[in-house]
Amino acid sequence: MKISILGVSRSGKTCYISAMSQVLKNCNLGNGCRVSLKTNDIAKQLELDNNFMSMATEREWPKGTDTTTSYDFRIHFQSQDASLQLSSLTMDDYRGGMLNGMGKQDKIDRDSFIESLSDTAVITFLIDGTTVLNAMDELDKDATHRGETQASEKLAAINEISIMENILYQRIQNKTDIPPVLIVITKSDVFASKEELNNGISLVKDLLSALFSFGNRLFVGITTVSLGSGLDKGDNNSIIGQLDISTQNNIHIPMLFAFYAYLDAEYEIFPDKTNTDKVMSAIRKVFAGKISFYDNGKEAFSID
Repeated sequence: MKISILGVSRSGKTCYISAMSQVLKNCNLGNGCRVSLKTNDIAKQLELDNNFMSMATEREWPKGTDTTTSYDFRIHFQSQDASLQLSSLTMDDYRGGMLNGMGKQDKIDRDSFIESLSDTAVITFLIDGTTVLNAMDELDKDATHRGETQASEKLAAINEISIMENILYQRIQNKTDIPPVLIVITKSDVFASKEELNNGISLVKDLLSALFSFGNRLFVGITTVSLGSGLDKGDNNSIIGQLDISTQNNIHIPMLFAFYAYLDAEYEIFPDKTNTDKVMSAIRKVFAGKISFYDNGKEAFSID
């Protein structure tokens, strides 16, 4: 199973992966469900641990990565009456600059990503909340955020959100298979109200309309995550605000989406269908109120 995780620079991929690795080491999901996610490479696990510990103790944001990095995880899901384990779950963390860079290497990396889709289980596309806010019309924002964005910032933000549709558009038009896609709005604590957040989600769906249009044969999810409240960047890359990586902030949802999408796509390879059905049913209950699913353009169930 392979996950491709993408996002333009400053989308929060490095911070998210570090936080996610801490939450999912031994995560109580409620209702008798637990999930455990650990790397198969001790050096990678230490790297992830140290990245988050630096955030928590030194109050400093980690630096973004300028290379594509692969992680090999193992995942175990346990419900009250079923369990299932995958011994290898690969995550390819693509460097942010390759999505919208104009250099030769950027094009090579984008082409490599497209070629990799044949053996990719899930595409996870991260968009940070500030970018969504910058792309929004002023009247769709909370009053506290109006008048903060220059026209050039708005255009840049719209382009950053739209880039994933641009990359996938040819395959969508040709009806070439595309793995399930999860859109993740990171840093969701920047939104001042639920209404503002919902307006932002609607805009993202509009800017990525090909992923949400009826008849597109795609399985798409959209969710929001946050690493805490009131978070911002201060002097010398310092962390302002309160870190909180509890499941209340949906840190666990993207990996569970990937796990669920893989079970759905590869259902026939699992010999114990009853066990697999029970695991998938338990995961759907964890999703309730935290994610919106769209199958062939039709909404299945949604964010609360």
